[in-house]
Amino acid sequence: MSAVGTTQCRRAGHQESGDAVHILAALMRLHRACCASSLARREVDLPSSKLESFLEILEELRENQHRARVFSQFTDHLALVRRHLEALGVSYPSPGGPV
Repeated sequence: MSAVGTTQCRRAGHQESGDAVHILAALMRLHRACCASSLARREVDLPSSKLESFLEILEELRENQHRARVFSQFTDHLALVRRHLEALGVSYPSPGGPV
């Protein structure tokens, strides 16, 4: 393979990896939007069915005096959940200590 052919192959590989990064970034934005629209775009604040479901489950857990752990890979999603818990007067521990 000539030097020109090798360079073209490297550029094509670089382009493909760049495309993959853009695709992964788009998938991540979509994943965030599925959690809550405001996580993907702050100016868009549609109701979150995931949060609504969580609050329904939370109500049932509280009625039966159960506890639950809540995980998310997005810390700003946890902050959104935290604001709702605080508005409901629900105490919760956090990794930094009890709140």
